[in-house]
Amino acid sequence: MHKKYSWAFALLLAGCQMTQPDTSSTTEPTNSPAETATTKTTKPVSVTTPEVKPAPKALTPQQQEDVWKRIAMQLEMEIPDNAKVDYYRKWYIKHPNHLKTVSQRAKPFLYLITEEIEARDLPLELALLPIVESSFDAFAYSHGSAAGLWQFVPATGKAFGLDQTYWFDGRRDVTLSTNAALDYLTQLNRRFDGNWNHAIAAYNSGGGRVSSAIRKNRNAGKPIDFFSLDLPKETSGYVPKLLALADILANAEKYGVDIPAIPNQPALELVEPNEQLDLAIAAKYAGISVKELQSYNPAYNQWATAPNGPQTLLLPVNSVDQFRVELEKTVVKACA
Repeated sequence: MHKKYSWAFALLLAGCQMTQPDTSSTTEPTNSPAETATTKTTKPVSVTTPEVKPAPKALTPQQQEDVWKRIAMQLEMEIPDNAKVDYYRKWYIKHPNHLKTVSQRAKPFLYLITEEIEARDLPLELALLPIVESSFDAFAYSHGSAAGLWQFVPATGKAFGLDQTYWFDGRRDVTLSTNAALDYLTQLNRRFDGNWNHAIAAYNSGGGRVSSAIRKNRNAGKPIDFFSLDLPKETSGYVPKLLALADILANAEKYGVDIPAIPNQPALELVEPNEQLDLAIAAKYAGISVKELQSYNPAYNQWATAPNGPQTLLLPVNSVDQFRVELEKTVVKACA
């Protein structure tokens, strides 16, 4: 009996040993701790990227609101370190009311002058020349018989097609005299091989005098730049005045100069009535005073436009339609 139970116990013990796991080797886990950990669901974070606005485009000279700025952006003549230029620069800075007066006078005309200079691809410094010549006074008349914004003397005016009659003086006509002045300056620039300082000096003093001064210096082995030439006192200050004005306009903020703005848009429009008109009647048709009409059309010497021409009138752009309507009425009545 004891043996029987011993055998049975041995058999049971052997069976238990057969069912125990093998601890002699380890098994690599099939999942990483991250995979076996509890997974948490998170909402994506929305990141707002700030909108990048394109930098505003720089305005071109023609897009400026002020004609003076339009001109200032295109000035290109060199401003030398010169005592005369410095003298006139200081004078204009110390007399700000002068430039305010000039700006007021230039207001009706500066846009059309600038347009013409740009159309010819000429230096915009030339738009400042009427300041030097006449302080932008369209009625200016000098002791030397020069007249108008551009100060043509009678002979030079005739040479460039500016009629001077009982009825009409083309030297004071803003449109005609501007074209004549630019024709003359272009001719002088060619004569002096593209040297604008010489050309501008010749506009004041005459081409022959400037040529003579250049020839004199060249023969003496001296420099022939404008500032080295022996020229009349007026001419010696003429170019420095223009350059000083150009420098001030280009650097108005630097010099603390406030030049009243002039809208960069047409102020006047040229109309052709094709008949002689009493200036008082023309003013009535346009809805403006006779004084205002004459300020835009200073070339007419008498009470009316010339019987055989010119008969053109510069009128405020907002008066042109009214003028044409009223003029048409008189034509219809005359034909009735």
